[in-house]
Amino acid sequence: MLRNALALALAVVGLVILAKPFFQCLAIALVARAIASLRLSPLAVPLIYSMTHAGYAPAAATAAPGATSDVTP
Repeated sequence: MLRNALALALAVVGLVILAKPFFQCLAIALVARAIASLRLSPLAVPLIYSMTHAGYAPAAATAAPGATSDVTP
């Protein structure tokens, strides 16, 4: 919720700055960055997490090499 409020605040500030001719490029970049971060964060964070933690098994699921199970078939 805080991230949404901050992005909204940045967008509003960017729209206010947009009225000044000297700062228009800065305002456009500020608004675009706020909108892009708001839209991409929910997708990028889980994707990067899954890519960096792919192949890691939980500690309880791994067994020592050569260990036998207690279950008899």
